Amino acid sequence: MKVDPDRPLGTPFFEDASAAFRRALQAIDEGPASRSARAGALQTVLAEARPRDVYSLLRLNRDLTSTERGALYDRAAALMPPPAVVTREGIVANDAAMLDAWRQTLGLPEIKRWWVHWTDAFEF
Repeated sequence: MKVDPDRPLGTPFFEDASAAFRRALQAIDEGPASRSARAGALQTVLAEARPRDVYSLLRLNRDLTSTERGALYDRAAALMPPPAVVTREGIVANDAAMLDAWRQTLGLPEIKRWWVHWTDAFEF
């Protein structure tokens, strides 16, 4: 995953994602000027997404409308089917438990929450 230090944090993506995918994510993150520009950016993200980009799609889900979430679910499920506990309705409703359950099947390492484990940095 890559974070651009010159921009506010946006939707994470893998470094080898296509330039079109990255530009479209950025456009969505920054809030396109028009509804048609947003629709075009989302269409590009969905068309350019690869199976490993499902992580980016799931992270993007929170910033979408319910209609957009439905399209996102359809594409993500085609790329990497969700576990049985995840439903289209749940993703459209932005259900955090379902998003997390799907994310856990992607084979990515767990992210340590430093604010919970801050004492790990010190030896007692």
